[in-house]
Amino acid sequence: MTPSRAARATPWLLAAVAYATLTILFTWPLVLRMSSVLPHDLGDPILGTYILWWNAHVTPLTERWWSAPYFWPTSGVTTFSEHLLGISVLTSPLMWLDAGPVTAYNVAFLVTFPLSALGAHALAHRLTRRHTASVIAGLIYGFNPYRTAHVSHIQVIWSFLMPFALAALHAYRDEGRARWLVLLGALVLAQGLGNGYYLLYFPLLLGLAILWFFDVRAELRRVLTIAVACAVGLVPAVPILVEYLRVHRAFQFVRGIAEIRLFSADLMSLTWTAPENTLWTWRSVHTLPEQQLFFGLTAIVLVAVTAAHAAMQQPAAPSPWPRVRLAAAIVCGVFSILALVTAIVGPWRIAAFGVTIATLGNFSKPLALGLTAAGVVTLTGPLFTQAARRRSVFAFYVFAAIALFILAMGPDPAFRQTTFFYKGPYAWLMRVPGFDAARVPARLGMLVSLCLSAAAALGFVRIIDRRPAPVAHAATWLVIAGVLADSWISGLALMPVPDRVQMLERLPAGTPVLELPLGNVEGDLAAMYRSIYHQHPVMNGYGGYMPAHYLPLRFALRSPQGDSAPAFAALGTPVIAVADGRTEDGQKWMSVLTRLPGVEYVGSDAGRRIFVVPDAGQRIADLSGSRLTVSALTTNTGPTSLAPLNDGNRLTAWRSASPQRGDEVFTIDLGATRNVQGFTMSLGLFNDDFPRVLAIDTSDDGVVWTPRPSPSPVAVAIAAARRDPLMVPMPFALGVPARYVRLRQLGSDPERPWSIAELAVHGS
Repeated sequence: MTPSRAARATPWLLAAVAYATLTILFTWPLVLRMSSVLPHDLGDPILGTYILWWNAHVTPLTERWWSAPYFWPTSGVTTFSEHLLGISVLTSPLMWLDAGPVTAYNVAFLVTFPLSALGAHALAHRLTRRHTASVIAGLIYGFNPYRTAHVSHIQVIWSFLMPFALAALHAYRDEGRARWLVLLGALVLAQGLGNGYYLLYFPLLLGLAILWFFDVRAELRRVLTIAVACAVGLVPAVPILVEYLRVHRAFQFVRGIAEIRLFSADLMSLTWTAPENTLWTWRSVHTLPEQQLFFGLTAIVLVAVTAAHAAMQQPAAPSPWPRVRLAAAIVCGVFSILALVTAIVGPWRIAAFGVTIATLGNFSKPLALGLTAAGVVTLTGPLFTQAARRRSVFAFYVFAAIALFILAMGPDPAFRQTTFFYKGPYAWLMRVPGFDAARVPARLGMLVSLCLSAAAALGFVRIIDRRPAPVAHAATWLVIAGVLADSWISGLALMPVPDRVQMLERLPAGTPVLELPLGNVEGDLAAMYRSIYHQHPVMNGYGGYMPAHYLPLRFALRSPQGDSAPAFAALGTPVIAVADGRTEDGQKWMSVLTRLPGVEYVGSDAGRRIFVVPDAGQRIADLSGSRLTVSALTTNTGPTSLAPLNDGNRLTAWRSASPQRGDEVFTIDLGATRNVQGFTMSLGLFNDDFPRVLAIDTSDDGVVWTPRPSPSPVAVAIAAARRDPLMVPMPFALGVPARYVRLRQLGSDPERPWSIAELAVHGS
């Protein structure tokens, strides 16, 4: 007898209620304070709140929308971070119905947990047809410790559409109905609009699933149909990707390899978790959440036990490629021994008659070859090949989880921050456009947890299959208890949102606001949050990228200094400056501001003092003379070549040998006395490496030196970065005859060297 529709819906309804209840318990008492607090911290949650508010109040994809009013006056700022349009499908209607931005953010935050659990439940039910196993999958994916590590990243935990998309793919494989392909394309698009990383990473998992579950040669038409469905579904995302690409190319934004390594998983990440996980707090490592990839012991043990049992039950069979497997085993053994020897004795070299026969300076290269050969041994063995021939669903999700975790370790897989694999698979993936700009490979961890949840559900079914009902029930509750124990969190921080400044909300809109100090992440984000209500553009800002002028401006305005006037003069516009009089630094800023010429004190509100600083009218020099030939350069920091200073490349530069100490000297020799109008010192990519204090001298003979007036380098750097954010050309006017121009850096900076990307001397 076919169950009624109500009977079929009841387990789903019960599961939804259970997942929602768990969400409330996990995040308690957030549900009672939806409009006044944000979960975990006031970093990325503030940024997410601001972006979602902007999406709700400005028409997306319009020219205005692309230039959100922070990091003022930079355009294209929306592309500096995730756009979160996929999440705005929920939050924008809430705000249109008068829900506050914080309330809307918290609603989106809360629903990610039960919806992710329901997504994994739906996928597992499609694979197993059992709700008990599906509940286990839902708990693992919806509440696992990896998700807790990312509670401050709403775009990461907004991951519930991926399991639904996989369920649609499996449904199409089983039934062949076109409606599942339409659903698949729509879900891939919606998930990608919620998180740009998943727009790149989720197709990897989909591609693996297609290759595993479909015979590409025999079912080429079906495979192409799936590809077309996904491609058509992604068409609406193309204009967004094109604009991101255009702006990033215009600013020449790049992700350095060091940054990508920093945000890659470590092999030990599988044992590191967030401090909020009650049972596993002792495994909390004070490191980036991107490296906290513990998925829960119960899930891993469940999958491992099932895999081991399946391997033991499989009848002995020969390898389909015995010679390949033997060769790979030999290579694995040889290079593993070489790696071990190198790790023990250090770099070594074998030579005969003065000719080097073999040399090894690092164990990572032979170990990489050995591990690659071990992978070939595995993939050509009977265990894998028979699972592939059977298109085993359990084997697929196990191997996919392993493959995705290997990719999550980034271009240089490491163990306790020590690289052990030279050029991992992700390094090759970075050759594909888009992946070189994704700075957090570790976010593949969410896909790993998805595969793990599906494998755990399938494994659980195998374990309890044909067991007596009491044993099956006991096993079910034991596993559920284990998953909940692994996942349970306590002490989730609920941070009160920044207070508003009513006086700013009453001032006429248009004049940009500068909250001091600038450059403190929490302070900059609080300034962005307050701008939601006062509607002024803000010079403060936070995002995945920063505009060129922000770094020198941050240096000048991070702490109150008596010489801050040049930085204000370089802004080129009147600003509303805000200092918090309740802090010691804020009181110092008040003193600085009151000494600026023409400043107007507006008043005080919420402990903050508000000033209007007029445009000082100071502009950087405009050097239009011919470019003079530089005969030679000398420095006291080592040999100097003209080549990087005259190649037009913003990525190459002369750099002082150490951070600025205050004794660096850079001398330009023109070969003969010339009428020197001035010189331009471009920073290029190194826009934070301007000289902190600069003295300029000229000479005809290199013996007698005449000091020349020098404007504040930080003021020139700020104005130059606003004029040309790519090359940041800093002009200094001289207007004197000279053969030698000597630049003396007299300031200090504990971190930044002095860099010059391009140098041009102007005159006749």
